[in-house]
Amino acid sequence: MENVRSIAKNTMMVFFARSLNSVFGFTATIVLARCLGIEEYGKFAYVYTLISFTVLIADLGGFQVITRELSRGQDTAKNIISSALILRTFISAFLLVLIGVLTYFTQRDFTVRMAIYIVTIPQLIFALNTIFVAVFTANNRFGFDSLMQITSRGIEFLAIILVVYFKLGFIALFAGIGISYLINGFLGLIVYLKNYNLPLFQYDFKYCKYLVKNALP
Repeated sequence: MENVRSIAKNTMMVFFARSLNSVFGFTATIVLARCLGIEEYGKFAYVYTLISFTVLIADLGGFQVITRELSRGQDTAKNIISSALILRTFISAFLLVLIGVLTYFTQRDFTVRMAIYIVTIPQLIFALNTIFVAVFTANNRFGFDSLMQITSRGIEFLAIILVVYFKLGFIALFAGIGISYLINGFLGLIVYLKNYNLPLFQYDFKYCKYLVKNALP
């Protein structure tokens, strides 16, 4: 009976979080499409899609692998988490340099280039939260994932509305989104540290290699 209650509770939290995220995303799209105009909305969609794709590459399917390994037992949890954090940091740094170089040589529009530079670092920092989400998920605690989904979309939505309302401009739009990512990144870290110990930042080549090998497919 306890398992049934737990499953029902987790299902409702995830459903509520995703539904609210859909509302935020849909409303933000309407607001931006009406206020930015065709050209600037096209630029916004380009930058947003590029950053989302970058985060997808940074994860490399690691969330599923980390969750699976942690759910098998806590004996190697510290090695897995620390290796995942270090690996993600190296991958994010590489992607940051790569995007910076490619953007500099391929993007002639100054506003688009600045928007990419402004939002890339905060988004990659926020993406580290997927490792913390994996820890909570492996322990059957879906509330953290729901919290991160709601707060990330909610604060991002608020930033978009404020920038549009005060007519601060295209660059300010991504500055606001970047700030929302940073706030959520630090919020996720605080919640994680309140529930679990600070991860040991020790490099374990065995686990790094294992994570990459299993995450890529």
